[in-house]
Amino acid sequence: MIKRGGSSTSRLRFEVGFMTDTKLRRPAQRILIFQSVCPAGDAMEPVITIMLPNED
Repeated sequence: MIKRGGSSTSRLRFEVGFMTDTKLRRPAQRILIFQSVCPAGDAMEPVITIMLPNED
């Protein structure tokens, strides 16, 4: 389980910044939003899956 701010959940949304062109004087940054889930696997091990927000 992912713990954040006193509550626990198996789903977490997060942002990742990508540099689009490092040759520019001020490189542009593109922000993408992802979500991760962490259910238990067959042997109760944590299994982390990262996907887009509209995926299940």
